[in-house]
Amino acid sequence: WWIGGNSSIQDAYWYEGSQWQRFELAPAGSASINGGITAVSRIPNSLEVWWIGGNSSIQDAYWYEGSQWQRFELAPAGSA
Repeated sequence: WWIGGNSSIQDAYWYEGSQWQRFELAPAGSASINGGITAVSRIPNSLEVWWIGGNSSIQDAYWYEGSQWQRFELAPAGSA
């Protein structure tokens, strides 16, 4: 994961036998260009990502195998 030049959250993944794939996890303006990204896999077949939003909020995105990415605001604007 990385913060794009347009303050989006970008993702790339690879599976054996295929090419790297990229997609935008959160749209332009979603992230602070001065913030970072933290990620964890707490259980098998899941991922969770946190970042500082463009409005100084805390944003969260999570994925469980077999489902789509889901996003929500963990803490409101001005929290970070």
